[in-house]
Amino acid sequence: MLSGATTSSLGIRVLRQDPQSPLGTMWGTPRDIRSDEFLTGTAAELNVLSLGHTSSAPLAESPDLVLQVASGQPFETLFFYDGDLLRLGPWLPDAMLFAASRALPFLVLALTLPPLLQRLGASRPLSWLGYALVVLAPASLWWSFTPPRVLSYASLGCFLLVVATERWAAATAVRSRAAALVLAALGGIALARLGGYYVPWSLTIGVPLVLAVAAWILFGPQRRAGLLVLGVGAACGGALLALVFWENAEAVRATLDTLYPGQRRATGDLLAPFHLLGAPGFHHLTGGERPAIGNQSENSSAFLVCALWALLLVLRPSDATRAQRAAFAALGVSIAVWVAWCTTAWGSFGAALPLLNLVTPPRAAQTVGFAATLLLVIVLGRTRKVGPWSALVVALACGLATAYGVTSLRGTLLTMSLTEVWVSSLAVVVAIWVVTVFPNSWLAIVPLCGVLLWSGAQVNPVILGLGDLRDSQAAGAVRQIGADARSDASYVASDDPLVSALLVANGVPSMTGWQIAGPREDLWVELDPDRSEELVWNRGASYLRMSFDGAAGAEPVLSNPTPDTVLISVDPCSIPEVLKVETLITHTKLDAPCLTQSSEFVWVGKRQRVYTVGSSG
Repeated sequence: MLSGATTSSLGIRVLRQDPQSPLGTMWGTPRDIRSDEFLTGTAAELNVLSLGHTSSAPLAESPDLVLQVASGQPFETLFFYDGDLLRLGPWLPDAMLFAASRALPFLVLALTLPPLLQRLGASRPLSWLGYALVVLAPASLWWSFTPPRVLSYASLGCFLLVVATERWAAATAVRSRAAALVLAALGGIALARLGGYYVPWSLTIGVPLVLAVAAWILFGPQRRAGLLVLGVGAACGGALLALVFWENAEAVRATLDTLYPGQRRATGDLLAPFHLLGAPGFHHLTGGERPAIGNQSENSSAFLVCALWALLLVLRPSDATRAQRAAFAALGVSIAVWVAWCTTAWGSFGAALPLLNLVTPPRAAQTVGFAATLLLVIVLGRTRKVGPWSALVVALACGLATAYGVTSLRGTLLTMSLTEVWVSSLAVVVAIWVVTVFPNSWLAIVPLCGVLLWSGAQVNPVILGLGDLRDSQAAGAVRQIGADARSDASYVASDDPLVSALLVANGVPSMTGWQIAGPREDLWVELDPDRSEELVWNRGASYLRMSFDGAAGAEPVLSNPTPDTVLISVDPCSIPEVLKVETLITHTKLDAPCLTQSSEFVWVGKRQRVYTVGSSG
């Protein structure tokens, strides 16, 4: 963290002043498929570092809930404890704060998940194997480590609830019981984050662990203490979440009313086998091949094969307690539900099921393997010693399942050979056999963790600092443009999303950028009075763009060049007053009579012209 090192792809060539000469030190290759990381998430986080709070285009509602960062409102500030790091940007070094923010979920997960899994039944070596399987799963690597961040909220909250239960049960003084209640409240608040972050993955990644820990508490010897702790945690977490929603009422309403994602309802469907069982073959993707269907992120998954491994072991003699068996069952039921969601067509019945209908089958398939990983390590930790031949049967069954899934992967990875299929399947057989026979041996666990690290080491780059987004001459130029715009209470607009990313990352009040939470309906109606284009602009999770090629004197034209882009085409001299745009940035030479070129800078190797909008006379 002190070095400012992160695994962000912000150093990608399309976010450089000179694409051939990046600033800063970087190892590895940034991935253009992760545009929602380097174009959206990273730029938005750097925006908070610049300003000390979130900001968004005036046409968009507040992004606080989506970004999990406060803008100074009291309940948000308490709720988004990790995002508060970014708000220290005006006072502390940005690169270090950015690195600390990106590293915090890994630290929280390292401090809470292993001890939590050990209480549920895992041995110490197995608990750390669970950590490695979660952090280094292909879905984690290809989704810029978003799944571990989701799991960190669940892990932290559950761990605090477990410690609170233990402290309450052992308490002999009022002070000890008060401390237990405080821990319970903090645990509930941490778990409430699952209700405000990316809900589909909160349901598939976070909720299974919460259910398992709740079952462990309720079926354990400290049930009465556990009921009290769970009640306090639920009340405090629910209350604070409700207050945060109240502070962001307009953004919540806008998100729920959007045609996408707010009104989207999914149903279960049959997916190709690789979506569920193809994870061990994903090392092939590090070679740079683009899948024929979908992309690297959409096709990635976690290690669902661990569920089959756990199922074969749970049938054997076990030393699990009643509480641990309850945790097994809770995780097992969760996995079964999501696997059924990805392997069966549920039709209109599925679309009517609350919560499940918020999760598309591909999102469930990508992440159900995380619960499978947790189930495996706690089941294996309680299973009595397995002999070499019995372990071989388990390993071969899992190897065949892997071969089935990775063979299916060849339908989208056209250069994958049968040799790679069998090598990855054989690696699974060997790993499962060794860990099953020697589950409590670091000599079995550490090499497997090393293989996982090696197989995914090339997915994400490592970069020191903030690269061209902050340290280039172009960044300095737009910061001055931003200062001038703030003094005039006006906005800047660009026709290039790569320039918009530069503007947002440097805290410039920009009309173009992102409509993450949803639209500000009152302003969009000014552009579309009869709401005839509502299908175009009523979206969340979208890029906002402008083009300056509108016919002279014409009204703005709204369109969707891509499903996640909202484009406003305008005549520069007829920009609606409601937008308050007084500065335009484009690499195209404009000759409209109302424009005066005030400066220029270079970004992505192109000369960007800065125009001031005045009267056309």
